[in-house]
Amino acid sequence: MSRRRADRWLAGFLALAVAVVAVVPLAAAAESEPGAKLPRFVSLRADLVNLRVGPGETYPIQWVLTRKEMPVEIIREFEHWRMIRDSRAEPGVFARLVECRGTWCRIEATEITGWVQRGEVWGVYPDEPVP
Repeated sequence: MSRRRADRWLAGFLALAVAVVAVVPLAAAAESEPGAKLPRFVSLRADLVNLRVGPGETYPIQWVLTRKEMPVEIIREFEHWRMIRDSRAEPGVFARLVECRGTWCRIEATEITGWVQRGEVWGVYPDEPVP
């Protein structure tokens, strides 16, 4: 893959093309202390997570996530339910956040590894420590 093509792919990957907001049960997201800061990022604890349009099993399923450890952003809490935001470049495309140094973060995807501005990475806040 040429460097120019890789740069375009990475830019497209980081674009927030799809945003899904839904409600998931606490058991599907990583547990945290009650009253923890909102919004916050967590990783899914299960391989199959039903995203519903409201906080209860009587609400219809809007979307199904099928990747354990996928990062999601908790934006609201309702008892043991969490409203989350999921943002992806396109279905099935994921990168791993390796490390952040100041304003730059290193990511790894299937065919590319590189550094991007921290503000362009979905899944980490500007003041959040990353090993």
